[in-house]
Amino acid sequence: MNPPDNASIEQRGWFSRRAAHVRAWLGQGPALIEKTPGLRWLGPKLSHPDFWKMSRTNLAKGAAVGVFFGLTLPFGHTPFVMLACAALRAYIPAAVLATFVNTPLTLPLIYWASFKCGDALFVASALPVPDGISSVLALTFCGSFVLGVGFALLTYLACYFGYKHVSGALSKP
Repeated sequence: MNPPDNASIEQRGWFSRRAAHVRAWLGQGPALIEKTPGLRWLGPKLSHPDFWKMSRTNLAKGAAVGVFFGLTLPFGHTPFVMLACAALRAYIPAAVLATFVNTPLTLPLIYWASFKCGDALFVASALPVPDGISSVLALTFCGSFVLGVGFALLTYLACYFGYKHVSGALSKP
């Protein structure tokens, strides 16, 4: 797919410009993995066209996978996202983009919410919590897993039912 003409992009609105850039980026397909040094080893496994075809279920699965790993892992999401997409036959670009829910600006809020959620889980279940730093890590991990599953489910539903609007905007020239 050829990159969009800059003159025609500037005449459109902000969303149309972003959609044109996303279409150009997604048009590269498996070549994206081939270009990335840390992901080249996944290239042969992820070159199947199903991973790069946007459909309602593939998009929803990919976004949900990305949000789950974005909320549960503080760094190093991409290889795990790729492997999960391979197992679920999910749309890889949506999964990779969805991991950006975890940015330096959102990281403190995400892990504060994870800690509070984990604390509420341990208090409600009356399980003993270890002392020291291990208690903070245990509470944060449990909470991030619960938040990851919950927000992944919400993301799946939002993408599944909002697919018509997204696919319409991305298919316009």
